[in-house]
Amino acid sequence: MHRLTYILILLFCGLCVAQAGQGIKVWGNDPEYAGDSLSLYIERDGLTHHQIEIGKCLVAQDGSFSINAKIDSTQKCYINLGAVIVSIFIEPGSSYSVNLPDKKPLTTANKLNPYFKAKEILLSINNPKTDDINLQIAAFEDDMDKEWAALVFGEINKQNIENACIRMENKYNSDNEFFRIYRFSNYALIVNLYEPTSPDLAIETYFLHNPVHYNNPAYWEAFDVLFEQFIEPERLSDNKLLYELVVMQKVLNKELIVKQLEKVTSKQNTIIADEIRTQLNSLRIGNLLNIQKLVNINGDTLQWKDFDCPLVYVVFANSSIKESKADMAFAKKIQSKWKNKCAMIFIFDKEPRETTLKTAQKNELSFFTFSTEDNPEIITTFAISNIPNYILIDYEGRIIQNPAKKPTQFTP
Repeated sequence: MHRLTYILILLFCGLCVAQAGQGIKVWGNDPEYAGDSLSLYIERDGLTHHQIEIGKCLVAQDGSFSINAKIDSTQKCYINLGAVIVSIFIEPGSSYSVNLPDKKPLTTANKLNPYFKAKEILLSINNPKTDDINLQIAAFEDDMDKEWAALVFGEINKQNIENACIRMENKYNSDNEFFRIYRFSNYALIVNLYEPTSPDLAIETYFLHNPVHYNNPAYWEAFDVLFEQFIEPERLSDNKLLYELVVMQKVLNKELIVKQLEKVTSKQNTIIADEIRTQLNSLRIGNLLNIQKLVNINGDTLQWKDFDCPLVYVVFANSSIKESKADMAFAKKIQSKWKNKCAMIFIFDKEPRETTLKTAQKNELSFFTFSTEDNPEIITTFAISNIPNYILIDYEGRIIQNPAKKPTQFTP
């Protein structure tokens, strides 16, 4: 009896290990990245693009690196290298010898440009297997581009669309489930080209009666296109997960109010809904910030009430841009005018703390100056995407205006 119990325990433990995922490895050598930290991550979903780190490593002084992780299904994985993001499709249990691209760190201009987006390129693999999914997808995409061009510059009709899908499927038919979903999601986009049935036929054929594929980027690309102008989410009620995703998409696009997220009840989607709710609600007028203390450039820990004013005007700044220089000069001029009415503080981002300190000392505003290096929670709380930016809060940390008017146009 004891032996049987012991065997069952071993079997159970083995099952748990199996369910935890299979090991994968991404390795290579590039001295240019020596000393850098490499983080391998996936995106949980295509709505919030929430990143989940699955493995990381420090590049050795000789340039060697090896990232080990575990996954339980095929994933598109990413490594952020600054101005470039490399991507690779990774299958459970696989090992990949890769070549990193030339190092291109983010420039100051990149960091300050709200429209800058790192370029995504495919990670180069050494000696891939002939059936490697990266090779299959790359070849498929090349041929798919040709089919698109033939349709767009030719005649878009049902027969031509059907023939294009048949040609592609005859050439790339595979029992790899991830690749199948990838192909069929692309076919959905081709079917959607035919305006008389767009987007209903593509949704009916490729989405409504099929499961949601959270880990497939082609699925999300088709999802975004097909449901962008779809105005009747209730028609999808037979597919609960899909219906909830469309509701969340509409909330994100401000087509539905945040309260509609209450319709999302499935376990898989409530996590996404909670993040969307947080993103949309955290900086709404009337909300209380989750930051109640800040450390200024002098090292003093301050609360909002310590500025001795009913209002606090927050300026997000950077020493290298002319708007921030003008804002600091303006702050010195209006200190007496705003006294006892509104405090003007500066939060410097995307620059070294030492640079912020010099700027604060030069303008004699050290008490009112803060660095995101001392207050990293500011970055996530305020979701700073462009500089300059302005927000007005009260002495309790409650948002009054977001965005606020520029300093020269604002009167407390």
